[in-house]
Amino acid sequence: MLPVNRYSSTNTNGRTTIKQTYSCTRNIAEKKPFEIRNTVRNARYMRCHNISITNKHIKKMPKVKTNSAAKKRFSFTGTGKIKRRHAFHSHILTKKTKKQKRNLLGFEIVDSSNTKQVRDLLRLR
Repeated sequence: MLPVNRYSSTNTNGRTTIKQTYSCTRNIAEKKPFEIRNTVRNARYMRCHNISITNKHIKKMPKVKTNSAAKKRFSFTGTGKIKRRHAFHSHILTKKTKKQKRNLLGFEIVDSSNTKQVRDLLRLR
């Protein structure tokens, strides 16, 4: 439990209120992120040290469900590569040439720069 400092103040309405501040003896600079994560449960401690919780301090359980949109848009080749459809072949086709439309048919392999994100959506990591 943290030590409590109490002081009273008077509002503009003339009412007296008691305010509390919390002090802590340990320096936050010497704490590591995993120690902060364990002690952040205490709201008083957070107010005392002006700690804001960020995602890098909190470990969340990974999602288990596959992203529904991703499973409709991606499939796999026999060797395990990820296939995708070409964009720009669903509507506004009248202004596109036959060659453009023909080249937009079929599948393409997902680029290596996007593979990690697609695998995350499909929960394959």
